[in-house]
Amino acid sequence: EIFFKPETVRDNCFEDYLLETVKYFIKKDEPTLIFFATPAESRQWARWLASQLKSPAASSVIKELHQMEDTLSRKELLELLEKGVAYHNPELFWEEKNLVEIHLKMGEIKIVCAATKYSIGINLPFKNIIIPLDKIHNNDGNYLRNYRTGLSFSDIENMGGRAGTLDFGRIIFLGHSLLAETIHQNTYSNSTRDSNKHKTANRWLIKSEKELLTYLLRLSVKHKLKSNEIKEYLKEGATHLSG
Repeated sequence: EIFFKPETVRDNCFEDYLLETVKYFIKKDEPTLIFFATPAESRQWARWLASQLKSPAASSVIKELHQMEDTLSRKELLELLEKGVAYHNPELFWEEKNLVEIHLKMGEIKIVCAATKYSIGINLPFKNIIIPLDKIHNNDGNYLRNYRTGLSFSDIENMGGRAGTLDFGRIIFLGHSLLAETIHQNTYSNSTRDSNKHKTANRWLIKSEKELLTYLLRLSVKHKLKSNEIKEYLKEGATHLSG
């Protein structure tokens, strides 16, 4: 699947790659969630995308939001909704978050920007998850220098779990340069390899546990041992091994 033609983007230009990818999903009428390192960055990039897109306004949301009590974030959110864009982070009031969630499900809002740290709290029917960076934020602040933490497999799983909650979904690693592409490939492949090691270890433990249970069952039947006698037998074995 080709999201855009090579000539539509400049080499190594993050903004071009992000914008063309988002445009493609808007044309396909597929709700898309984009993760950024901090809440401030999610707002910043939501504003930037809204300034570049020519997508339809989320009219019903705008009408409802105008009728709600004024908040610190309402004006900015109204401007974003003119292009069907929103953000979803702790800076929004509960009523505003609820409004974004309802109208995303209804199909009016197409693009949502959010902070990576709050991925677990987002359960909405996105078709696409865009992971543009290989770093995540490691505390509650909005300071750029505070998030030098690499993505882990659990981070990728948490973010990716927001897609395809109904049927189909994609995770897109935004490789706007050879360096970014290499980092994403290494991050994902290394994480997958580590995850496979854990799965192998778990399978071995489960197999060992089943074999132990089978042995204990045979022991109790053959020698007519009671449960307390089996416990004493196992305690003696553990004492010999530790000694």
